[in-house]
Amino acid sequence: MRSGRKRITDNVSAQPPQVQEHHVRLPEQVASLLKAQPLHAQKVTGLGVSVAVIDSGFYPHPFYQALGYRIRHIPTSREPDPHVDEYGHGTAQLASLFAVAPEAEVLAIKCMDRDPSHALEVAIDLKPQVISCAWGFNIDHPDQRGLPSEFRKLYRLIMRAVDQGITVVAAGGNGQYSFPASIPEVIAAGGVYYSPDGNFDTSDVSSKFTSSLFPGRQVPDVCGLVGRRPHGRLLLVPIPPRAKLARRTSFATIAAGESADVKKGWAIFSGTSAATAMISGASALLYQVTPGLSPAQIKRVLVESARLITPTRERLLDAEAALRMAQRLQAFEQSN
Repeated sequence: MRSGRKRITDNVSAQPPQVQEHHVRLPEQVASLLKAQPLHAQKVTGLGVSVAVIDSGFYPHPFYQALGYRIRHIPTSREPDPHVDEYGHGTAQLASLFAVAPEAEVLAIKCMDRDPSHALEVAIDLKPQVISCAWGFNIDHPDQRGLPSEFRKLYRLIMRAVDQGITVVAAGGNGQYSFPASIPEVIAAGGVYYSPDGNFDTSDVSSKFTSSLFPGRQVPDVCGLVGRRPHGRLLLVPIPPRAKLARRTSFATIAAGESADVKKGWAIFSGTSAATAMISGASALLYQVTPGLSPAQIKRVLVESARLITPTRERLLDAEAALRMAQRLQAFEQSN
């Protein structure tokens, strides 16, 4: 299996450290909580499905190499070396995607521009089944009147992708009014908190808003697992040891019997970026088994099959229920 160029020189462990505080383990606990494990046992793993991920870069962490995940690094004219992840965000998010769809192929496209249009054009040309955008722009404010001109090209590209049968997933925001998640044709990712007592609860990190750009549009659509304020600490994720996120003490791992160490290639954080990756992985599972479904149908299935979390009625991803619904929908489509 491909995991990119094997040129690691850092002393980084493929195994996460022992951590004292409450957290969710990748990949096995995420897969279990989101009901993806029963599908993996049936060989529904995302095999044969490609997911284009546009993010800050993709460090070839030994965690990914050890598990044999399929990562194809895609150079572009603006970012010729996607293996380099100075920030650390892109490297971290892949763990959540693979937890749900361990045999999907990730098309790793680096983008550090304010305008991600070029990266999105590259992604569309690769013809993936899913495009994962674990980012957004804080522009869909309650008083916003019309889409600013600098974002119109991005909107047109998102719509082109959907028109070509590509499901687009985007982060709903960590307190922001996030675009392109607010586009009705996009799956907007929100978050639900998994508490130390084993229950699901509301996360005060995840955005909830009514779009001003697209009247009547509610964000988010469906949720993954995220932490709570102030730092969203929930997922223990692999990151480049010298990336900017690795140097944030609020994200440092606290190993059992040790002080904070930011140089081991692991950190604890989360947000709707991680949820975006989880939902993108679930979309890949559906495409493996029900490849004839449209992006609108994939979205409908993921939303309507989700578990309602009381009392605020967030919809938490349920991969097993989603696949059953997708199979029924495909059977209905084929019989008519």
